[in-house]
Amino acid sequence: MNEQIIREALELVLNGELSLEDTDLEEIRVARSFNEAGVLSGDEGLVLRMQDGSEFQITIRQSR
Repeated sequence: MNEQIIREALELVLNGELSLEDTDLEEIRVARSFNEAGVLSGDEGLVLRMQDGSEFQITIRQSR
């Protein structure tokens, strides 16, 4: 799993082209907010921990 796979899967799910179960995102074991996961950031975001133990961070920023 890598950043590109996560990005592509999120894009497909958010655009309604695939369901979560039809992507590699089904391998998410737990999703936590930055705050819950202890990430020091001024931004909002999520930490995704995968079944294999790898983690990915998704930062959420409003642009408009």
